Amino acid sequence: MTLLSAQCFITVVRLSESGASALHVTAVGAVWALCHSSFSAVAGRIVNGKRASYLISMACLFLIISAIGFVIFSSVYMQFIWAAMTGVGSAFFFCPFQIFMKYAENGKHNGIVRSTALYVLSWSSGVASGPFIAAFIWGEISPLNGWKYCHIINAVLALIVGICIWPLSIYCHKHNQKDSSKRQSAPKVNYEKMPDWAWLGWIIGVGGCIAVSMIRTLFPYKANLLAINKIDQGIIIALVSYFQALTSLCFIKSRYWMYRSKPVVLFTLCGILSLICFWLGQTPWCFFLGAALFGIFSGCTFFLLVFHSLVHPELAPKYVARNEIIVGVTGIIAPLAGGYIADYSTPGVPFAIAALILFSIILVHIKSAQKIKDIIPASK
Repeated sequence: MTLLSAQCFITVVRLSESGASALHVTAVGAVWALCHSSFSAVAGRIVNGKRASYLISMACLFLIISAIGFVIFSSVYMQFIWAAMTGVGSAFFFCPFQIFMKYAENGKHNGIVRSTALYVLSWSSGVASGPFIAAFIWGEISPLNGWKYCHIINAVLALIVGICIWPLSIYCHKHNQKDSSKRQSAPKVNYEKMPDWAWLGWIIGVGGCIAVSMIRTLFPYKANLLAINKIDQGIIIALVSYFQALTSLCFIKSRYWMYRSKPVVLFTLCGILSLICFWLGQTPWCFFLGAALFGIFSGCTFFLLVFHSLVHPELAPKYVARNEIIVGVTGIIAPLAGGYIADYSTPGVPFAIAALILFSIILVHIKSAQKIKDIIPASK
């Protein structure tokens, strides 16, 4: 994720500085999302515990090629080609990686909750580090060629991951066989017997993915108009994911909140407040606050998405693929719609619309959750 977020940040900022319109700036995110969602459906059909490492290595190959392409063929509009290839690579990485994480944690540490928290923590930290590192290298170390150095670092990181996944996969396979008799016979909470509520996670996930897509693709455009420097832009985008990572870490001992509506409503209110900051904000400090609040909301959102997708093993590959399709489809709609609206109004208006979407999703979620509110005893 460090690789993907750095590429997204660099591409969006370069397009902004080239004088491209808001629609053109955000369109590169839509290109990535189209490929990501399309190939996620393919990955969901073929992935399982044994194939996950193969698909992850293949994904890393696509990511290496795209990173090198960004450097060698560096014209502004060639970036759309490499963004498409990055989307293919990310599709064959994230869907298999979630299955790989569940396989690696097989039967240990209360299973699914720990796997989910660590997965969201790991990729959130990567998303956060990408813009921060790119902004530092590009903005401070080498303003002229720093973006090229970032892509080279990305290629090296992808190569390392593609190589390291093999010994890790072999170790997990042997370790699972060797210690199967020493594991807990069952987790503290047997979530496999709980109802399948992945659809509730998808409801909140749609709004969250729309909002985060707008922040990552449209905020640099607004920041450029406000003359906010690259370092501050990188920190603001990084804060979203750092707070997302910290929030997911807080869920590592979770038990039942994933099946209640009140916590989800409270977290979504944080998301609405954050989008108001991005809508009305004019200074970096306002965006810092908005980024922190949104990270809390998105940490909840993505934990729910991953948890409800993995909790039922027989449905996990299909549901994980649907998650990535949601990420991809909203990544197409949100940047294009946000860029179009920003061109014909102001750069802040799309964030206001995203806040209204989250508010409407709160109402839908509360109405849907009324049917299931008594499934968990109040004392749990």
